[in-house]
Amino acid sequence: MHSVIEMGLDTQVGWVLKLNGPVIFDDHVLGCSLLQELSVIRTSIGEDVVVWSPSISGNFNVAEAMRLLVIADNANSPDWKNLIWNNRFPSKISIFHWLDCNRSIPVKDTLIRRHIISAHSSSFCVWCNSEPETVDHLLIHCSWS
Repeated sequence: MHSVIEMGLDTQVGWVLKLNGPVIFDDHVLGCSLLQELSVIRTSIGEDVVVWSPSISGNFNVAEAMRLLVIADNANSPDWKNLIWNNRFPSKISIFHWLDCNRSIPVKDTLIRRHIISAHSSSFCVWCNSEPETVDHLLIHCSWS
């Protein structure tokens, strides 16, 4: 690993761009704007340090990390309520989708696990009789679906 100084820091201006070969950009404007952005970055001389950027102090904080994870999880999660209970679909489709999201479609795997049918009865798919009847099998993998 190299320090900032070893990578080419000009103490008067900023980064010294020492390129080992030609840089080819498909978009000339993009290349120029990238070089312009790099030219305005100012650095300081000193020891390189690791900084936790979400924190004002720069120190890692577990509470802040958890808050960021929750925010990221919520941002990446679709709004299932609006996707499932959409008025454009018939209610039977919405109910089936809701059951699937909650892993509650009454397939043999679920019925055996809930002790609704005997564990000694066949758990194989009633359609293809080649694999256990699970939601994934019925909706995705079964040759009959």
